[in-house]
Amino acid sequence: MKVKLICIIGVILFMSTPFLGFVSFAKAQTTENSLIYGAINAVPKSWDPATSQADLMGYIKGHAIEALGWQDTKGDYHPLLAESWTIHPRPDGVSAAGTNQGGVAAIEFKLRENVVFHDGSEFNASVAAWNINRVIQISGYENYQWNNIHWMNPASYKNRFIPTWDLSWAINDPEVSFIDTANWAAIPDGSYINYTSKTASGFNNYYIWFDLTGDNSTSNPAPAGKLPIYCNISASVSQENVSKVLGTAINAITGISASYTTDNVTITNALDGDVTDIVDYDSGLTVSTVSQGIMRNPFNTINPEYIPAINSTIVVSKYVLNVTMNRWYTDLGQFGWYGMISQEAYGPWFNKSIPGYEAVPNAYDGTPFPGHMIGTGPYKFESVDFVGDAKAHSTKFENYWNATALEAEGLFSVTDLYGRFYADATARGNALLATDIDLVNSMLQDPAPIADVKASPYLNYIATVPDASVNVVSMLSAEAINKPLASLGGVSIREWFPTSSFCTSTLGLPSGTQYPEGINKTVRQALSYAYDTAGFVSAIYPETSGGGIYCWSPWGMSSPFTDEGGVSHPGPDPDLTTARTILLSDPYYNGLATARGLSLANTTADWVDVARTNPMKTFKFLNYPGSTTTGFLEEACEVLGFALDVHEDAAVSGELWTQFVATGRASMYDMFPYVYLMNPLNPAQYGIYWYSTGAAKPPGWGYNYAHLMNSTVDAIFANVEFLTDKQASYDEVADILINKEAHSLYMSQGTMGMVLNAGFTYASWAKEVGGPAGPGIAIQGIGGSRSRASTLPAIPGFPMAFMLFGMLISVLGTIYVIKRKRK
Repeated sequence: MKVKLICIIGVILFMSTPFLGFVSFAKAQTTENSLIYGAINAVPKSWDPATSQADLMGYIKGHAIEALGWQDTKGDYHPLLAESWTIHPRPDGVSAAGTNQGGVAAIEFKLRENVVFHDGSEFNASVAAWNINRVIQISGYENYQWNNIHWMNPASYKNRFIPTWDLSWAINDPEVSFIDTANWAAIPDGSYINYTSKTASGFNNYYIWFDLTGDNSTSNPAPAGKLPIYCNISASVSQENVSKVLGTAINAITGISASYTTDNVTITNALDGDVTDIVDYDSGLTVSTVSQGIMRNPFNTINPEYIPAINSTIVVSKYVLNVTMNRWYTDLGQFGWYGMISQEAYGPWFNKSIPGYEAVPNAYDGTPFPGHMIGTGPYKFESVDFVGDAKAHSTKFENYWNATALEAEGLFSVTDLYGRFYADATARGNALLATDIDLVNSMLQDPAPIADVKASPYLNYIATVPDASVNVVSMLSAEAINKPLASLGGVSIREWFPTSSFCTSTLGLPSGTQYPEGINKTVRQALSYAYDTAGFVSAIYPETSGGGIYCWSPWGMSSPFTDEGGVSHPGPDPDLTTARTILLSDPYYNGLATARGLSLANTTADWVDVARTNPMKTFKFLNYPGSTTTGFLEEACEVLGFALDVHEDAAVSGELWTQFVATGRASMYDMFPYVYLMNPLNPAQYGIYWYSTGAAKPPGWGYNYAHLMNSTVDAIFANVEFLTDKQASYDEVADILINKEAHSLYMSQGTMGMVLNAGFTYASWAKEVGGPAGPGIAIQGIGGSRSRASTLPAIPGFPMAFMLFGMLISVLGTIYVIKRKRK
């Protein structure tokens, strides 16, 4: 009998084991209150504030590294590491080009006290100044990812100078030097390299010239077959660093071994002090800029007279920093670029950007790499695995400067922040509905089930601002690619491309590969009227998917569709009569249409028939497979008698950017879809990169080789910085881009929306941290914990199959005992 009782008790205990596991699970959950965000379609890039780009680590980066302030979706700037600031305006004045208004001479920041980095080091004004100077240093000398943000060419502002803002000291100030390399290998240890100013006039670049003969020749400033070398000489660089930089440049450009400068040769300044750490024989030319401590930026081979947008960072006291500006106007949003990282940890990396998220070599002086993302933020970076687990992990920083205040409001409850990476939008959407993840930053990216999300008791849909990323079809501008560029030595992109190293080395194409002809303005304008934008928006943003808006203006502020040649632009509705009128008004296309029997009297069916049997022209289009854009663009081309040769070379969403546009290969097509960022509150901030002549460069990332190069637009950009009321200027640019030049088909912007697990609460300010360029949510502004769709969560350490097997054995054991008892 006792044996039977023992068996029964044993079986019951065995059956209860899984349920004991639930108790254990619940207890385990009290030690980790995690939040998991989902990311898709992005490759890891860089976290370094000097070079950081948007990628799937956004939440991990943004919550590890903080700036002096943060900007909300309305453009207002709020305190973060700076608790307050004072803006010192420039006096308005009248320049040769007009009235200068709204200038900013300096901004004084009062920094928070008692802020520490993740490594325990202190944040103060000296550390803030080091961070700002580091970004300037790297963007000007080592990695030019954001050089146009942090640097400026004073020569382009000459007609804007007034007595209270005059940068003429930075113009026409050449410093051309040579190194005598006649007996290069014979230079003994400890010798000096004499860095001598070139006295001849007419050389406006700042570079090192190798005098192979030692005769101080005033002929060609660079040896035959060699290029000028642009080295990075500044007061903040040590002799050892200058030697290494110089050695690297020598080796890269001339083939002379860098070994003679990295260790053996001392570079010093023993004479007039014009150039720090360099022997500089006075050239008789003004070099006061160097004496004033202004770093020179030699990254531009045509005009290296660039200076930093920030003139100086002055440590007033331990917690007061004064930043003076070279640029006429700078808003507080500029300082969002300067994420603060630990000076104690990254001091040896002042001159060097830190790539990626993987292991990084030790510093040049042997300092071990301290790890990634050591900032002051609420979450400390722990690890990332992009391949195996496809996740990132950060933990709550218990010494966060604002922790006590946030916790008092029931916020800052998340102890572990995870990122999960998904191959596509569908997988992420399914994970969200299953509550496997808690946060999706923008449902715009999902064909996802926004209706299902809104219906789920476990999820909370948070409406946010319209997307600042504008969806366009970029059309290779025939005028732009045939315009001579100074950056290419006076030849056009079409002339330069076939035999360029970009063609052969970067793209791997045979030398002489023909570059596309591009699409001229007549066709671009006609297509902008023929494209059914309203139909496209309805197709990709149906009612159940959250909705989208037509891109009324690439500047996002108004709808400036003005009268174009007596024909009013219809907005999002196609106007085929206007489109064909524009086309037939061009003698060339009128001739092609007439030869095919086409006129305004012909039906749409007639035009489409020509497109399919004897097209006036065939354009090559690169796109994703199955993209909705393709069908609408094919229709727009066919109703104008054109054919579209579609190349669906990008296998999955995202690859068009990473594999084609970002590498420059999209330039081999007449058209391709494109997403570019704008700031709806300050459109010119990004517009300069896409549309100005000054940004024109050979094919590559973010350049306007396929876009607009227009002197009228250049003049507007040059003027808008000096205006307090910029709206009229933005309207004028939008009118040019959409109605007159039409280099792109501006198709849509999506209505953004975040999704957060309904178990979490959040402060109203927490969902505003994304700024005007997109949404985001501050994890430290979140309270509560996850609500799960599953009522039986998995038990750590107990695979589900094992649990089911154990329960089955338990049931069978019970039946056996009962039967034995009956016997």
